[in-house]
Amino acid sequence: MKENKKFIIDGSNIAYLKRVDGKPSFKAIQIVINCLYELFENPQVIVIVKADLRHKATDTPILGKLEREGVLHQIPGYVDDDALILAIAYETSAYIISNDHFNDKRDFDRDWLRQHIIKCAIIDDKVYFFHKQYEYGFIPKAKESSKSITLTEQQDSLIFMLENTNEMEEVL
Repeated sequence: MKENKKFIIDGSNIAYLKRVDGKPSFKAIQIVINCLYELFENPQVIVIVKADLRHKATDTPILGKLEREGVLHQIPGYVDDDALILAIAYETSAYIISNDHFNDKRDFDRDWLRQHIIKCAIIDDKVYFFHKQYEYGFIPKAKESSKSITLTEQQDSLIFMLENTNEMEEVL
């Protein structure tokens, strides 16, 4: 596995992937973080959320836990969270995990964004990641499974591979 991958999670976006009683959930953010730690050795993960998300979600104990761990950062509602996420990711060469298209950020380098944005879905507590450059994704397997996901870089593009013993099977 590649070490030191950097990820910026658009928490205000990802929290809506796993709603509880129709409200955003910090559990969705925790699930994505857990998956990143399963897939990568020592990933650097930063979660950015607007402060008002605290009042919309029902599972705020998870918010407190992530803040104490130094992973989640709340920003005031008047701050453009998308601009901040893009700035941090660009400055640190991090990947952005968000389902946002950032269409309102027309001045931003679209080629760079296509290479660094990773979309995701959560179904039954499983995370499905999708890279914009491709129109399909992959399913990470649990640690106890005989298969695991590794990340390689090829031609400046993310390629997710499914490792099964000594054979590599491309799933993208």
